[in-house]
Amino acid sequence: MRRSTLAAAAMLAFALAFAQTPRQPNEAGGSKPDFTISPRLIEMGAFYGGAKFHVEGTAPAGSKIAVAIRGESVEESLNRKSRAGIIWVNSGKVHVSGVPSLLLVFSSEPVATLLSRQATDDYQLDAEAVMKNLKMAPPEMDQQRLREDFFKLKERQGIYRFLPGTVKIDEAQGRPARFTLDVDWSKKAPPGRYEVTAYAVKNGSVVSQAMEPLEVRETGFPEWMASLAQNRPMLYGLLAVLCALAAGFGIDFVASKLGKPVAGH
Repeated sequence: MRRSTLAAAAMLAFALAFAQTPRQPNEAGGSKPDFTISPRLIEMGAFYGGAKFHVEGTAPAGSKIAVAIRGESVEESLNRKSRAGIIWVNSGKVHVSGVPSLLLVFSSEPVATLLSRQATDDYQLDAEAVMKNLKMAPPEMDQQRLREDFFKLKERQGIYRFLPGTVKIDEAQGRPARFTLDVDWSKKAPPGRYEVTAYAVKNGSVVSQAMEPLEVRETGFPEWMASLAQNRPMLYGLLAVLCALAAGFGIDFVASKLGKPVAGH
């Protein structure tokens, strides 16, 4: 009897605790962004030339929206160029770390008008925030000009982009804000796993956020070549040389045919 009483008391206490635990509101409650991405997998085949990427969802009423597509933190080694007379030569290696492999930031308004400086740095949502996290080695190579050159290189490659006004918001009074984003995915963006994060912003702060995974994967011939380069580099190098020779002979053959006089003239 005593065991039954104890069991019943334990079940009652558990039920009361569960009832008093605050639950996360659903979409109707508007607690955080709720969104979908399409596609979830971008395939880079032999004739890949970029892709269309779409985001749509809802956020708490009155929110402004920022969407960031972010890759993992990476380390890179770059050649530093310096002038020797009239030519440019390599003058050492610069090792860069503390930066994402890809960072695309889209927003309904300029990030500087949406968030405080501290919040922008915390979530790494503009160029200044990225530069603050960037590390260069050796120490004598950590120069402002080199940092700016690195960042400009990534911008030219389409790896880092900050595009205000690209997130469209359709908001009815008192209802969750609906937002959409259409992106021309850069063909230069490397394959990998990325995080797509939507931030709901109010009064200069991020009030809530949500994340969806995105994968960019090489398929077909590019996938085979990448695997070959990683697992059998000598064979990959030999094939690259043979392809270059074949291309050279092919160009010579076409040029000779185009330059050959036509019979009867």
